[in-house]
Amino acid sequence: MCNQMLAAMPYYFEEVSLNIYSLEELSYFIEHNVCLITEEFMSDELCGWIAEQLKQEELAKRLRKIREGGGKLAEYVDCLLKEAGYCSGVSRAAIVAGLREMEQKPFYERIKIRADRYVENKKYVSGMYEYLRLLQMKELQGHPKEAGLIWHNLGTVYAHLFLFAEAIECYQNAFRLGGRQESLESALYAKACLEESERPLDKPQTAALLEQYREVFRDERLQNFDESIKVLAQNAGQAKAAVWMKQNLLYWQEDYRKQCL
Repeated sequence: MCNQMLAAMPYYFEEVSLNIYSLEELSYFIEHNVCLITEEFMSDELCGWIAEQLKQEELAKRLRKIREGGGKLAEYVDCLLKEAGYCSGVSRAAIVAGLREMEQKPFYERIKIRADRYVENKKYVSGMYEYLRLLQMKELQGHPKEAGLIWHNLGTVYAHLFLFAEAIECYQNAFRLGGRQESLESALYAKACLEESERPLDKPQTAALLEQYREVFRDERLQNFDESIKVLAQNAGQAKAAVWMKQNLLYWQEDYRKQCL
């Protein structure tokens, strides 16, 4: 689908661990990740890559003029999308409108949207850094419920990364600040996943909650999975079992690696 020149050396977006080789790919990335596009996108490195790798020197010159003249991100992106010709006029207008709307939001809110988008796309480490950044911002001072939500989301990120001790601490902070039952339940689930943890939970006052997470581990699908693992372990020497285990271990390893990007 790329009609224009492909770069010999790709442009690398560190935030999402993605290599881009053409203006069409760059347009596709922008179209599907509007919330991740920030002022840092207007970099001299990107302009240099467009000029040197894609041989689009005039486009690079226009983009630099917008950046150096104090132009807005929406104007910069609109210029780039027009030249690429990948997006339809309707799509381009929607992207530019979305960027202009983001530009009107407070900086804190823009970081929150970006963090949530990272997590939605399973970019948990990127989301983690953004949530930690939010927790350092003065906008949270005097807003305990808002801070509680951030702590809860950070706990969920840690849980996805199997950092259950850190997740418990985050959920405890979330419950202390926000008082939400969901945070307490999540802390209990995380503790169940970390059997060796001896960290006391805040207000472990309800046996009903303990029963809830026990029910999770009594789920028929989990029991069947555990049973299949036991059977495979007993028959690991057999060819079919060994192949199954190798394939699934590689799949789980790759899935976890992607989540850590």
